[in-house]
Amino acid sequence: DVYARLSREMPSLPQHAFGPGRRPRELRAAHYEMLPSVDEARAIYGRSMIWLVTSRYEGFPAPILEAMACGCAVISTDCGGPRDIIRDGENGFLVPVDDVDAFVRLIRKLVQDERLRRKIAANGLRTAGDFTWEKSIDKLEECLKKAVSLRKRSMTDIPKGSVSAGGR
Repeated sequence: DVYARLSREMPSLPQHAFGPGRRPRELRAAHYEMLPSVDEARAIYGRSMIWLVTSRYEGFPAPILEAMACGCAVISTDCGGPRDIIRDGENGFLVPVDDVDAFVRLIRKLVQDERLRRKIAANGLRTAGDFTWEKSIDKLEECLKKAVSLRKRSMTDIPKGSVSAGGR
């Protein structure tokens, strides 16, 4: 497991984590906070240079955006949702699920190469800025307008005298 290996190979590297339940066994060496408030979570992100997402599957990965917004360089498993946000090597890193070696290699690289870590974190911060409520609403409105336009166009493409069926 990534955290146990980090504890053995880089014991002076602090580990911070939080989650919805009791501390997972693999996070024995980490400072762990169960169900932190928004302010507490922000403080944990703020103390972190690198944020790990070791999930086997993820939907929309809000913690990735939260970590990016707080200036962390993010390393995540390539498990669904993270792929929609992370551009590997540009604003974060994607590694195969359960690839402990890849995680440790990238953590070492980011710890040793401050310039790279800062670049990844800065690009991540810009990415997080693309996910504001205002921008999300603008994108939703754009999609709805396209859908209405396509619907109107498809309705005018129906030849006169054709038979249509529909229901409510």
